[in-house]
Amino acid sequence: MAGEAPTGPLPASRLAEHPAWRLGNLLDVRPAAVFAAGHAAGSCNVPAPLRPASLLLPPRHEPLLVIAEDAAMARDLVAWLRGRGRERVDTCVLRAGDLDLLPPASIEAGPGRLWLWRPPAFLAEHEPLLPSPELGPFLDLGCGGGRSAVWLASLGHRVCAIDRDPEALERLRRLADVCSVPEGRIERRCLDLRTPDAVPRGPWAGAIMIRFMSRALLARLPELLLPGSVVVIRALRGEAWGAATERRHKLAPGELPRLLPDPPFELLVHREDDDPDGRAAAGAVARQR
Repeated sequence: MAGEAPTGPLPASRLAEHPAWRLGNLLDVRPAAVFAAGHAAGSCNVPAPLRPASLLLPPRHEPLLVIAEDAAMARDLVAWLRGRGRERVDTCVLRAGDLDLLPPASIEAGPGRLWLWRPPAFLAEHEPLLPSPELGPFLDLGCGGGRSAVWLASLGHRVCAIDRDPEALERLRRLADVCSVPEGRIERRCLDLRTPDAVPRGPWAGAIMIRFMSRALLARLPELLLPGSVVVIRALRGEAWGAATERRHKLAPGELPRLLPDPPFELLVHREDDDPDGRAAAGAVARQR
């Protein structure tokens, strides 16, 4: 199974047992015409010998299942993916007639999904708490490769995405292009957030910090946000402090609510648990009064 040394392709009859199936992480590399005639629901088609762009795939810690009609081609792609740090990848050889071995309700025809990536789970879970796009644009602080920003833009929000890494902002641009984000929906800014005054004044309808933590920025947010705006934070948690850098970038247990005091914030959600990759984290959603 995923994460173990490969023992050969998974039989089509066991496809629905694989953890990647339950997550919808199915990369089908069969020819486009074969795929369109019938495939497992939720699959993404990148016909071999094309290589899928990493930015279109799920996180590396999640299982991924490569569906092919040729075992040698599948092994070659798995080796390529593993060489890029994606260890939890397996294969399934799906030939003519094998679709009959799948649950009937799980088979569909047509073009399939265009990508397999998803927004950060904590952010997507609390979509109902976000303000309407009409309130104004969002700040994405420490945006990284841009999955949060692109997801927000797909919901109709305008986003100012900030990171100090130009390569991360270039990955965001590519992801936005592939996902057909309308021109002007996302503004990219290369700024060093270690200087909180570098953040544009707005006013903003919301701010997100995903896997990024700056207490100085949190302290400055009230002056940047509109009434009714929403802050979404998800950062790593340090159970036992180590180096000074860990104290700076990780949260202490129970610390996050103190960083969002009432007033000016109304704390809507606070949770301390683990992120999907198993790392200890804390998350909060707060509304500015």
